[in-house]
Amino acid sequence: MGNRIKRSIFKKLSGRIKRLIKSSSVIGSGKWRVVYDISHDKVLKVAKRPKGIKCNKKEGRIYKKASSSVKKHLAKVFDHGRGWIIMKKVDTPFPDSKKYKKRLLKLKRKFKKHGIKPIDITRNRKPKADNLRLRNRRIIVIDYGNFKLKRKK
Repeated sequence: MGNRIKRSIFKKLSGRIKRLIKSSSVIGSGKWRVVYDISHDKVLKVAKRPKGIKCNKKEGRIYKKASSSVKKHLAKVFDHGRGWIIMKKVDTPFPDSKKYKKRLLKLKRKFKKHGIKPIDITRNRKPKADNLRLRNRRIIVIDYGNFKLKRKK
């Protein structure tokens, strides 16, 4: 599958987003999305498949609805639209240490307490470092498109 964006999705992107894609380099790619480096502090995630559109939409919705105590652990969303999202770039890798593993488990509990089920940040109680970064020693989740929001009753 690689970095190819499905033609039907690419056609629906705005001219602005298409220009950003053409003038940027790919810094990452997953099953559903491609990540472009669009400036020294921002990335553009573009859906490759319909599931990627849902992930982008969910990241935008979660960031908007999150409380400030949770939001400070999510990569900032600057803007989003159908099939794309622009987020804050966070470069510092997640360390492989007991201290940060404990902090991550604590962070998972915090997300759950605030009505967010944090899927894809751990696997078998081990950090999924591809989706995690550090900024000023604070854990930042850079990919939360698979998180689940608990519905309000």
